[in-house]
Amino acid sequence: MTRILSLAAAAAIVTAVLSGCGKSQVAGFESPEKAFEALQEAGAAKDLTGLLNCLSPESQDVMARQATVVPLFMVMFDPDKKEEFEELLAKHGIALDAISLDEEFPIDNPADRVAYIADVMKWTEAQSDGKNSGSLFDVAPTIGDIKIDNDSARATLTRKSGETKDIDFVRLDGRWFVHIPVEPAVTSDTGTEETGEEFEARFVGKPDFRGHKPGPPAAFEAITLDQYNSAWQVTLEIENQAAGELLRRLVGELGLEFKSSEDQAAALQKTVSLTMSSGSRLEAIEAICRQIEMTPVYLEKTMKLRLGARNAAQMPESLAELTFKGDSPATLEFIKITGNENFRKIAFRATNHANKEIVALKFETRFLDASGKALERSEFEKHSDRRIPAGEIRNVVVNEFFMPAGTKTVEATVGKIKFSDATEWKKYRTPELVAFAGPFLVEMGDFEPAESMLTLHVFAAGLPKPVNQQLRQLGMRLFTVDKIAVSEGNEHHVGEGQHYLLPTDPSVFYQKIGVGLPLFSRDLPASFPNAINVFEGKIKLAIVTGLTLFSFDELKTGIEKKAGEVTVKLTRVSGGDISVECSGLPIDENFEGERYQLIAFDKNGEWIDDDGGLMSGWGSALSIGKMYRTPPATIEVRVITSSESIEYPFSMK
Repeated sequence: MTRILSLAAAAAIVTAVLSGCGKSQVAGFESPEKAFEALQEAGAAKDLTGLLNCLSPESQDVMARQATVVPLFMVMFDPDKKEEFEELLAKHGIALDAISLDEEFPIDNPADRVAYIADVMKWTEAQSDGKNSGSLFDVAPTIGDIKIDNDSARATLTRKSGETKDIDFVRLDGRWFVHIPVEPAVTSDTGTEETGEEFEARFVGKPDFRGHKPGPPAAFEAITLDQYNSAWQVTLEIENQAAGELLRRLVGELGLEFKSSEDQAAALQKTVSLTMSSGSRLEAIEAICRQIEMTPVYLEKTMKLRLGARNAAQMPESLAELTFKGDSPATLEFIKITGNENFRKIAFRATNHANKEIVALKFETRFLDASGKALERSEFEKHSDRRIPAGEIRNVVVNEFFMPAGTKTVEATVGKIKFSDATEWKKYRTPELVAFAGPFLVEMGDFEPAESMLTLHVFAAGLPKPVNQQLRQLGMRLFTVDKIAVSEGNEHHVGEGQHYLLPTDPSVFYQKIGVGLPLFSRDLPASFPNAINVFEGKIKLAIVTGLTLFSFDELKTGIEKKAGEVTVKLTRVSGGDISVECSGLPIDENFEGERYQLIAFDKNGEWIDDDGGLMSGWGSALSIGKMYRTPPATIEVRVITSSESIEYPFSMK
């Protein structure tokens, strides 16, 4: 944590003094005062390059790493941004897998490092659509007396708001620079690391790494069944229409962006025919793609196309057949382990044995001691986007946060490879089974024999806001698997597994389920998914059709309000401690999730975040208690009074 705090503090110092840039300086200054004047002058002119040249080389390294943090998070969730960021890195001669936030940034030349920082900060700013443009060049602070101690100096900055912040300087070869310390954050009086309360005071309620401040929860809303069904159902009578035009329309109606490449243009110009009555747009998209020998791929808010229909017997003639020697198109040979005990990096020598260029690798790692004895497997699958031309060798470096003590070498097993022609190879190939259940698409994903874990993808898009709210609450309770049977007639037990909810879209789910024999044996072969001939389950959700709002403009213990059979009573009001009891709630045994919602506001009508709470009760009576730092002036209680349960069975064969 201390390392992260230091980097955050570094960004805060630079933000505090960023008020403009005039003349760029590259060789330091005669005094700390001159260094600060140049920094101010740079800020006033908004000359980012000039400002960065005011920093010491070590501080520039800190800023290079700090400026890279946000892009690294962005590219985790957006493949398109990843391509853009990789192009920016390539411009400066940097490979994405060569970056470590705990090691010196991989640019030695100061001028190149400054140019990189300026470019990456401008790129990050562009991703925010200008929402954070005012934060870089803030109101100029004033500086107090500068105290010099040999080759270091310190002063206090004061903003017009009264907020203060220390600024450091360092002398190198007789010249002064602004300096950002990288030591652990400590208090000046005791020399101890800051407390959780101090950390909370500085960061709670502040913008996150994307510049987003915490906001009020989405208020519960109700919807009619007709509104729900009309949002996802579609009736089509299509005859000889261009596939591309139809896909763009349907994908757009789902609220997604449709992306296609130039080499897919000919396929999208083909005409298709389709008749569908009250089906889902996802099912219509699948049917259209099948006719043009394509497979839709959904990535958060985007739909792309992959050449070849699902489970096609062969790839389109335009694609070369994959050939390679050995058991895998690629192998990884261990080179070395670098980094420190908290942040390791593993280097491998990757050889492409195939006749196609590799653009992405996924592989598992196993840690070995000095004698070659296996210690344990990594909990996380590794990923590399290093391009490896056919028949060539490239070094691949990956991060490893959890490495057991005594590890001397690392063994890698390639599980999945993506090639430049958009085709894939999997070590444990699963059939591309897909089913449609109401507005949902259910898709079989990868199988991990070592853990007997089968991944299921459940996707929905374009659903009304009230339905998405329920999806977020339901999580892994959204769907169940009832039966898995293989060709030999054996039925398999399904256990609980890991569940993932993509952070940018509450309607996208990934769940890993444990699969075994009825006696809980997990010794299943890699070919297990290909033997499945029955895969059945159901998706269950409840549509909120009725909701009552109770507003309390006066907060006193004992006040109650009633609407129909429902009563809401304030059972405790003591400063920021608020407790509410709801009674007379209609009982719906099929409804899962929160039945009511408490939202608090200050005297200006602004939402107040709570510090947690407790919900209790059962049946028709429920109570909730919440704590607030700022005592609320008013509260709203939204109570769900009616819902409609819907069940969609699905079967993949």
